[in-house]
Amino acid sequence: MLIIWHNPKCSKSRECIKVLDEKDIDFIIREYLVGSPSKLELEELISIMNILDIRDMMRTKESKYKELDLANQDKISEDLVDAMVRFPKLIERPIGINSGVARVGRPLENILDII
Repeated sequence: MLIIWHNPKCSKSRECIKVLDEKDIDFIIREYLVGSPSKLELEELISIMNILDIRDMMRTKESKYKELDLANQDKISEDLVDAMVRFPKLIERPIGINSGVARVGRPLENILDII
């Protein structure tokens, strides 16, 4: 079953939900700002996303990203994950997870490709 990490205040995230509804695709919404993901959950997500730089799943333009100096290359992966656990708004959205594969939905086709 497709799981969408969703923020209802985000236009890209709302667009994703709308397209999935229009295509009559079954999915589960995970409002990750309401129920923040654990460190383990984020580490598992990073693993199945198969990304080299965790920043690829982070909102690098968020003020908290700059405030915490997360662009600093001396920050290790654990620092970045810890920041996302403490401040889940740093997580890019939407994220689609399906059958052990996950993608950031920017562009939205990234999610459609894993269905």
